[in-house]
Amino acid sequence: MDTLVTKTDIIIHPDLGIGGAERLVVDLALALEHEDYDVKFYTSHHDKKHCFPETNGRFQVFVHGDFIPMTIFGYFYIFLATIRALYLAFVAAWKSNADLYIVDQISVGVPILKLFNKKVLFYCHHPDKLLVKKGGFMKRMYRKPFDWIEEKAMSFADTIVVNSLYTQTVYEKAFPSHSSTPQVLYPTYNPILEEENQDEKSPFEEEVTEEFMFVSINRYEGKKNHDVAISALNELPEDLRGNVRVVIAGGFDDRVIENIEVYKYLESLAKKLGVEHHVTLIKNFTNPEREYLLKRATAVLYTPPYEHFGIVPLEAMIKNVPVIACNNGGPLETVQDGITGMLCDGSPKGFAQCITKMCNDKELRENLKQNAKNETKKKFGFETFTRNVINVVNNILAH
Repeated sequence: MDTLVTKTDIIIHPDLGIGGAERLVVDLALALEHEDYDVKFYTSHHDKKHCFPETNGRFQVFVHGDFIPMTIFGYFYIFLATIRALYLAFVAAWKSNADLYIVDQISVGVPILKLFNKKVLFYCHHPDKLLVKKGGFMKRMYRKPFDWIEEKAMSFADTIVVNSLYTQTVYEKAFPSHSSTPQVLYPTYNPILEEENQDEKSPFEEEVTEEFMFVSINRYEGKKNHDVAISALNELPEDLRGNVRVVIAGGFDDRVIENIEVYKYLESLAKKLGVEHHVTLIKNFTNPEREYLLKRATAVLYTPPYEHFGIVPLEAMIKNVPVIACNNGGPLETVQDGITGMLCDGSPKGFAQCITKMCNDKELRENLKQNAKNETKKKFGFETFTRNVINVVNNILAH
């Protein structure tokens, strides 16, 4: 092995729950472990009942800063997230002596690590300032210093990588003061998904009688547009609608008000449209339940528009499940229209047209399924991901 390769890496992530960003840092850890690295996690919150199994015993996880609240009566989220991130970075720098520190999501801790002369890789999923809902004058003034801090703090990193060409373009527009273009380090899927004969368990209390099942997998957040999947069901031809089941399965944290509100809204929307008997909402599904859903799925509906990358399409396609997604953002790089899935304009009608076409064309369904795994493995397989990660790490440590 190259003597430049680090033996100890620290991954700093704000909340080790269940989501695409969390899956990415876990896969980073697996890739580094595969090359005999010793990997540890530092985080502000880690609920062992709501996390990926790899962070529940396989890797050491150190929790610091959980005593700092997420909000104060629902306010000051970004301020408190900044305090938590600063505290976490300081503790990680003070208590550990790794060769490389990998930071993602919140950049404010990067200068702290550099103050301790640490080498830092920052993984940018998407500029945080572009994820915030628009508000009035006071909110813009409140956000301004945090947006400035995000841009300046990130620039202290030895290397910055992004998750897609789409994010690379957005990054360059969002951070004009940064002189260099970040390189793309595509995420991968969990390699265990390629294993055959995994445990599976039905999440349904009653048997599903519909012939076709379309699954939307994502956190219960408004920006994930789960409602489009439900509305698409209502847009289907009447003779098909009763033979289609839409399943929404996602991470749910009862500490997060948005998760609660979105779940209630989806329930009420299904009832309002009169399709509640063909819609199932699932919170925090297990791996065996996920396995069951993907094995039973006709396709996965990936509803968020302008998604930065989107790990769900990879996880579906590697299981031979085609994906219907929006024709913008990350899915343009992951889903090949007419080959591994279908792309649409992102509207309920657009998704409904793709669903209808897939249900009515068995040959199309079979072709998409056959292509999905092979095409995904070629570009996003674990071996390719590991090789790319090691190249990035070696380049940092060589300078």
